[in-house]
Amino acid sequence: MNVREYGLAIEHLSRADKLKSRQDHIHYALAVSHALGGNPDTAFAHLEAAFDLRPENRIHARRDEDFQGLAADPRFRRLIYPAGS
Repeated sequence: MNVREYGLAIEHLSRADKLKSRQDHIHYALAVSHALGGNPDTAFAHLEAAFDLRPENRIHARRDEDFQGLAADPRFRRLIYPAGS
């Protein structure tokens, strides 16, 4: 991800997810990679998984510049600020 090779990052992170599923940090990194790689639908799916596994990830995502491209999408707001929070 750091060298902006999102396809390669997604490939490696997907393998890591298969080896040890249900890891919030892997889903968060996949969300970032898909968001920066231009695939918002998949980014939202991984972001939701990261929040389900560790709700504190919402705090990080609110300030994460990597999600700027998703910030205008109503789905982002719904995920970041769920009803009742």
